Amino acid sequence: MIEPMKRKMCSTFNNGFAEHRQVYLYNNIIKDTFLKYSGFDCYCCRHYIREYDQERYYTAYAMYPILEMAVKMNCDTMVQDLLWRNKKNYKILNWNATSPKKFFKHLTLNEVKAFLENHTPASVIEVYQDFKRKGKKKDIFYCRMYSYITDYCTSIEKAGVDPEQALEYLRKVMKHSPEEERCEDDHSEIRRLVKLYDDYANIGLKIGYDFSLKNIAFPRDLNEAHDNAVENFNFMEVERKRKEAAEREEAYKPRYKKLCKKYKGYSYPGIQLVVPKNAESIIKEGKDLQICVGGYASRHCNGATTILFIRKPSDLDKSWFTIEIDNADHIVQCHGFKNEQAKDPLTGKKLEKPEIIKAFEVNFQEWLNSQKKQNKRRKAS
Repeated sequence: MIEPMKRKMCSTFNNGFAEHRQVYLYNNIIKDTFLKYSGFDCYCCRHYIREYDQERYYTAYAMYPILEMAVKMNCDTMVQDLLWRNKKNYKILNWNATSPKKFFKHLTLNEVKAFLENHTPASVIEVYQDFKRKGKKKDIFYCRMYSYITDYCTSIEKAGVDPEQALEYLRKVMKHSPEEERCEDDHSEIRRLVKLYDDYANIGLKIGYDFSLKNIAFPRDLNEAHDNAVENFNFMEVERKRKEAAEREEAYKPRYKKLCKKYKGYSYPGIQLVVPKNAESIIKEGKDLQICVGGYASRHCNGATTILFIRKPSDLDKSWFTIEIDNADHIVQCHGFKNEQAKDPLTGKKLEKPEIIKAFEVNFQEWLNSQKKQNKRRKAS
């Protein structure tokens, strides 16, 4: 029974997913096999296990009998890495070991006990072992923070700041942090400072800080340096957006003049067509009417479509309706406040397009068609 079962389960385990499960390995089935010593019941008590997950666990035990010991030692993160990610953490673990002493590489039993009591992830243990090989004695707290910096704080690395130097600097900052700003415990406080420092490095890189300079890489007051960097970044962003808007408006001027000339000859009683002066005016129109026309700003400016504002002659500055015309001079859509989906606060009924707008749409489309015919005659002549 054992060998055929092992071959079948190894195939399932290596594929990473039990797709075609037919027999669930309950206790009454495995009681006379080596699988009864797997420690599955112990693992199942601490974790939610679905029926087909048993195949995955028993397969792992058939391949690595040390799994039973790992479960009973509460090495849950390492066991889950093996079962669900096929990650063996070979730098710190030996899954082919025959005794608990040999399971953790290059660690004493006291060190293993300390790591397990603190539920230390494998990545942190790897950091501890690296320091140990270099002859540097670091505590678990330090290794956790070092691992956090190297794994998640990409900007610190991009800035060229050594993680050890960064961590030593932040521990000094933590000692002088005002009580009202500190977190409840040192672990939370150092994590807060690491995030703050990583954000400072991220913003500093964007605005051109030179982190090879000591006063830039390790400022005396981190909070003040971070706030100054944010202020400088915001100022540069405002300037960048202003320049981009000016460049877009300058590029749009020829099209603006062309559209003004094109629609100057059209008139309709009670309605005034207005050509948008720039992209920002279209975005503002969308906010005022609470419609999506702001998303058409760039397409209008580059000529992919045409947006016109419909105004009352008595109030040209107030948004009323907006119309879109494609490059074939066909009306695509014409909408007002909330696309006419809003309700009248008095009657509770959905608002509809005014009759004047409906009549305008018909008249305007006829005018567009007549303009196309005139242009064809001119070209033909």
